Amino acid sequence: MAKKPKIPTKVIIEAINVLFEEAKVKFKTDPKQADNLVNKARNIAMKNRVSIPSKLQKSFCKHCYAYLNPPT
Repeated sequence: MAKKPKIPTKVIIEAINVLFEEAKVKFKTDPKQADNLVNKARNIAMKNRVSIPSKLQKSFCKHCYAYLNPPT
């Protein structure tokens, strides 16, 4: 069985950034959906063995993975 071609790390990190930006927007109307988007971003990072950028790591809870809206 042939291996899947590896996706470039830059593309994966960009997808994670997009999901976090979307979570930021959705948090105002539906916090649960924002949590789901963060969970989706985490799963993408884990599947591809890519770490989430440190700036984004600080925007969700390490225990329950809920999105935390940083004060602006």
